[in-house]
Amino acid sequence: MSNWLRFVSTFVKSLCRSKISPLDESVTTYRVWITDADISLMNESRYLTIFEMGRLDLMIRSRFIWQLIKKRYFAPVASISIQFLRPVKRFQKVTLKTKICFWDERHIYLAQRIFVNEKMTTFALVRSLIKHGKEVLPLSAILKDLGYQDTPLPKPEYILAFEKSESLARDNFTA
Repeated sequence: MSNWLRFVSTFVKSLCRSKISPLDESVTTYRVWITDADISLMNESRYLTIFEMGRLDLMIRSRFIWQLIKKRYFAPVASISIQFLRPVKRFQKVTLKTKICFWDERHIYLAQRIFVNEKMTTFALVRSLIKHGKEVLPLSAILKDLGYQDTPLPKPEYILAFEKSESLARDNFTA
């Protein structure tokens, strides 16, 4: 299935599904088509597309996307770390689970997991932003507009390790 068709399909299905809180987990399912696979395994670039569709579903069903559109905000991905645990084969049905796992004044962190037959095959940790022009906005402002109170949490150790590994890689490969 082409990226465009997958986007339209996810968008329409998400509009028809029940509303959720921005802090709830979004669960979507997809089929791995011939165009998603190399010889027999899902292509690495298609994982990024599937992850994007999970984030789209979460934004639509939580009404988050309408706040972005209304205020002309956008939510670019700043970085993503993917772990491939098991191969995903052509024609398999995959279940994607997407959840905001942490946020601070600058970034939103989402955990995304792909399952085949209830076994996790792929894990991604996504760091995103909310921007208006060049300005980075805190997620707490968007959540407040949606009627949710910002509950500051301590930054989990795995987020600290993620940030440190990104910083080390960036500093060592851009010098």
